[in-house]
Amino acid sequence: MLAVGTLSPIEHYGNDLLWIDFIGFLLITMIGAPLVVLGSPLTLAFRAATPAGAKRLRAFYRSSPMRWLTFPITSGLLFAS
Repeated sequence: MLAVGTLSPIEHYGNDLLWIDFIGFLLITMIGAPLVVLGSPLTLAFRAATPAGAKRLRAFYRSSPMRWLTFPITSGLLFAS
């Protein structure tokens, strides 16, 4: 859905027609984002990583800046902006 919203003719014609631009926006935000979350990219990264890589990844996503970025109010404001 992310590729359809950004790489397909929807993006090309979105420059000319506003309603097509909104369709691309809806594809990205309302369909693409939940599908990325449901895809569990972090779980896949842990399964593909070596034990040392998994330890570094765990330390990264448990760090203070990541906790701040993924806090619901912060992430909602970033999404809205």
